Amino acid sequence: MTTLTLGSMFSGIGAIELGLIEGFKRQGINIKTLWQVEQDKKCHPILRRHFPEAQLLEDVNDEKTENHIKQHPTEIVCFGFPCQDVSVAGRGEGLDGARSGLFFRAWELSILARSEYIFMENVPMLVVRGLPRICATISASGYRVEWTTLSAGSCGAPHRRDRWWGVAYPDRN
Repeated sequence: MTTLTLGSMFSGIGAIELGLIEGFKRQGINIKTLWQVEQDKKCHPILRRHFPEAQLLEDVNDEKTENHIKQHPTEIVCFGFPCQDVSVAGRGEGLDGARSGLFFRAWELSILARSEYIFMENVPMLVVRGLPRICATISASGYRVEWTTLSAGSCGAPHRRDRWWGVAYPDRN
């Protein structure tokens, strides 16, 4: 069975990673999580329980995090970057906001990780408040991106909760 390596940022409790692990397993591919970046210390015990071998880092802006990612490249990176500035509940600053603007740092670190596949998640309002800039950034890095919005209900959850999902991969043309 093939094994791919994964790193995540804004990891929360590891839900995206767990979903990717399960989805790839169904295709006969194992996923090994090498590193995660999460500031919220309340999430750390959950991440350590689900991913005991992964290196847990705390800040995407920390030089230690950057150095670790450079030294431990992964085939897959996933991140659900902060949504407060692109959400309808926010002030509408979009990617110019301090929190949602962290997309650019996450993208930079994903490139440093030399990842083949980069999975991203956010609120559907991202389509209006930042998607063209995200697509331009990804394209300028030599990657393609495909994206959609999905409801949690469409995946079997008992509620709607729409989300934006994107996957980027190297543009080989």
